[in-house]
Order: sequence, then structure tokens, then C-alpha cells
Amino acid sequence: MAHRRKTQLNLRRRLLILAVLGLLPAFAIIVIDQFNTRSQSIADAEANSLRMTEIVLGEVIRGMTGAATLMIGMRHSSELQERDGCEQYLAGIRQDVPSLVDLAIANTEGAIFCHSGSSALPDVATGVGKLMGAAATGGLQVGTYTATPEGAALPMAMAIPNLSGEGTSYIYLNVILTELERLVGAAMTGTPGAAIVADLNGTVLMRFPAGDLKPGDSLPAALAALAQGSEPATARAPGPDNAMLIVGYRPVTGAPPIAVFFGMEESQVLAPLDRTALVNTLVACLGATLAVLLAWLVGRWWVEQPVDGLSRAVSARRSGDKSARTGYADDGTEFGRIGSSIDLLFDELDDRERGQALAEEQRDLNAREVQHRVKNLLAVIQVIAKQTFIGTDLPEIRSFEGRIGAIVRANTALLAREGEAGEIADIAATSLKPFVGENVERIVLAGPTMRVSPKVGLALAMALYELATNAVKYGALSVAEGTVHVSWSIEVDRFRLIWSERNGPRVQDPDRAGFGTIMVKRVLAAETSGTVELNFHKGGLEYTLNCPLDRVLSSETPV
Repeated sequence: MAHRRKTQLNLRRRLLILAVLGLLPAFAIIVIDQFNTRSQSIADAEANSLRMTEIVLGEVIRGMTGAATLMIGMRHSSELQERDGCEQYLAGIRQDVPSLVDLAIANTEGAIFCHSGSSALPDVATGVGKLMGAAATGGLQVGTYTATPEGAALPMAMAIPNLSGEGTSYIYLNVILTELERLVGAAMTGTPGAAIVADLNGTVLMRFPAGDLKPGDSLPAALAALAQGSEPATARAPGPDNAMLIVGYRPVTGAPPIAVFFGMEESQVLAPLDRTALVNTLVACLGATLAVLLAWLVGRWWVEQPVDGLSRAVSARRSGDKSARTGYADDGTEFGRIGSSIDLLFDELDDRERGQALAEEQRDLNAREVQHRVKNLLAVIQVIAKQTFIGTDLPEIRSFEGRIGAIVRANTALLAREGEAGEIADIAATSLKPFVGENVERIVLAGPTMRVSPKVGLALAMALYELATNAVKYGALSVAEGTVHVSWSIEVDRFRLIWSERNGPRVQDPDRAGFGTIMVKRVLAAETSGTVELNFHKGGLEYTLNCPLDRVLSSETPV
């Protein structure tokens, strides 16, 4: 039997799999696009954070520039040059510029000779001492976080040469940080994120908008490390709630010596993308569901129904409906080609069956003609024998006439049973009786009662006749003590028949097969779709037929 491949999936499920595979690239595109968009958004956020640090730094520098301009303008004041009435002069400036907490003038030795402000003079002197050395080099010098009675302040100092050209004065001032916060807040209006400004020591000067960090607090370790960097850059840093921040920073290595940070929560940056991704995913899933549903329905209408039509036609044909056809025309489609091919095959099978029926009818006609001629020939032989041996009453002559008569009767019985089912035991007894005459004990029949179809019965009779003829010539029936055992049995769905000769002369496999051997091998095997074995044993020939049970039984025999 040819190996049959097992099909695990029907066409409908395969169509569904194809639909799913077709959707995979779309989902892959969505995932890749989302990844690229997230990466681009993060890059944009990093660039924006870095830009915002420059904006915040610019606003801080703008505030410091105002203080530096004020200091330069104070150089031309006669009060400062003559040091007469400078206290009143400084108080007037503080009144005009409320962001100034302290304003002081010192000489080259650091001695304050003029001061106006809310801080104690020793505190101001300490501040002057810290910045005086750097201020001597020229330009605006910026100190570190300083606590004053009016709040957090940032000290600044500048060396101002006297107009007379003799000596230098140092102008020192404390600028309230709220003024810088106001400038930074105005620049950040409407901008998501937070800005932090710290001094050289990592002390927070301001945070906008206000949060957990307040002026005077130390920077978190992660930001403090970034403040000591070599150049502006971006980084990731944990926020107050361990939320990851995208941070742009400007370290303290430049001038002025302050660090600026601007950070945004990464989740805040990605939230719109996540919402868009969720909507896109839901839309894609809905589209995929619709695609799979359509594939299922299309598979039902365009695949499963045509296949069911083809299958029904084939099943009806196997059930015996000779008129079964698929009804498909060869319209160029796959099912059209398959259906028209099946219909053409059915037409060819019908033609073959009609031809085979005619051939079998002709064969049966020829067989009946041969049987009638054999019957007539045997009758003629019987008449000739009677006329030849008239008046002779020898036992051998009576035995010869009896055997000829038995052959005639067996042939007549076969002709009479043609087209009818028969018992195996009756067929065997009738076929073999002419060869043993009255010595019926030489033939032993054993097997269950069963009726075989007419064609099988005729083929069986012919095979037994040839076997018996061979046994009379060369086998067990050629000697007085020889016997023949014919047995048949049913083994599940198989039928087995054995012809076994015993106590006969020694036999051997012939060099070539004669007509009788060919007939006993082929006729019964062909009629029953079975196999035949011939074994030549010491005691005689053994013939075995093994075939499907349903090929032997008559419809009258219950299974």
C-alpha cells in the first residue's frame, strides 16, 4: 500500500494562518515605528533639556549683568570717590533696587568703609574676603550660596579703579535669589520640566517650579557628580519619586561658576506616545480580528463549501451512485480544474466498467460454451465406452464408467448452479467425487458452513478439479493409501483454504508450470483478490489460498 501523507490542517485553517502571517509585517511595522518614535522623542527631549539649560543660564547671567552694570555705574559716583556720604548713597541705590540685600565698598586691604544692608557687618566682611582675591583679577566674580536676614542671596564682587587713577575699590553686593527666580520663571512659563541652579559647592540656589529641593539644600549625589563634568551634556538621573529623568546640565567649569540643570520625567515625555501606541495597537488588533473573521468566512464560502462538494461527489460514487458528479466546469480556477478532472475520471471509470462488464459477459458466455462442449464430450465418451464394452462386466470397466458418469454429473451440477451461491462443502464434494468414486473416505472435508458467491464457487470448483486431476496423475490419489484433506477457516476478516495431500508419493517442484498449475494459481487468486502458495512436501502437495473474507462470501451469508 502506498504511503499516505497526513494533512494536519485543512484549507480553511491554512487560509487563517496565511491571514495571520500577512498581518505580522503590519504589527512589526507598528513595533518598529513605535521604537523609532520613542527614540526620536527621547532625543528631542534631550536636545530640549540642553537648550533649556542655556536659556536658564542666560536669564541668570542677565540678572548678574544688571548687577555688573550697576557696579560699573557706581564708579563715577562722587560719593564713592570722596567717601563722603557714601552710606546715604548706597542706601538710595538699595531703595531703588530692592533685590539688593547688601551693598558695600571696601579698600584693597578688605576693610569696609561704606555699607548698606540687612546683614551684619562681620558677615559682609567675610563675604568680601572670599571674593576680594578673585575680584582683583578683574571682571565680575560670583560667590556661593549665602543666607541673609532677607533670605537666600548670591554674593557678587567687582574691582573698580578709582577715577583719580590711584588705587582700587571693591564693590560687594548680595543679590536676593528671588529676583533671579523671577527671571528664570518668566523664561520657563509654559515649559514642562523643572530647572535647578546650584553654586560651585553643589548648594541649591533655586528650583523652578518649587519642589522638594530648596535653596541651601545640597544637590542629590547623581546631580552633584554631573555638576563637576567638563562640558554641557544630557544624562539619566533618578527623580524624587525614583522616576527616571531626562536631564540636560551645564557644569560649574565655565563662567560664571554655577551649575544649571533642566529635567523632565521620561514617562511624561513618552506618555503621549504610549497613548498613541495603545490606540494604534487597539486599532491593529481590531483590524486583525476583522481580517481573521473575514478569512474564516471566506474560507467557509470559497474553500470549505467547494471542497465539501467535491468530497460528497466522491463519497456518493464510492457508495455506488454512478450518476454522482461534482458539476464543476473547467473555468480556469483551481476547484474548477479539480472538479472537471474528477468528473472526467468518473466518465472514464463508467466506460471501463461497461467494457469490463461486456468482457465478463463474453467470458462467461465462452465458459458456458466450453462447459457445454465438455459435457457433450464426456457424454460421447460415456456412450463410446458403453458400446465398446457391451457384454463385459469387469469391475474396472464399471469403475471407469462410474467415474465418467460422476464427471458428467459434477459438470452438470456446476452448470445448474451457475449464477447461484453455493456451500463450500457441496462444491468440494461434487467436484472431487468423480476422482475417488465410492472411496469417499479418501477425501476429508473440514470447515464452517458458509456460502460463497457464484463466481467464487465456479473458480473454486475449477481449481479443485485441477488439483484433483494432478493428484490422480502424480499425487496422493495416484496410490491406494493416499488421501486429500480440504479445510477452510475464517480468521477475523480473512478466509483461508488449504488443500493438503497425505501419504502420497514424493513430489517436487516442477521445472516449468503447466496449464493446470497456472490455472490453480491465478484463477481463484484473481477472483478473490487473494494470494496462493504451492508447497511440495514429502507426503504430497499443499495448496493454500489466503484472501479477504468479503471477496468470498455470498450476500446470503451473514457476517
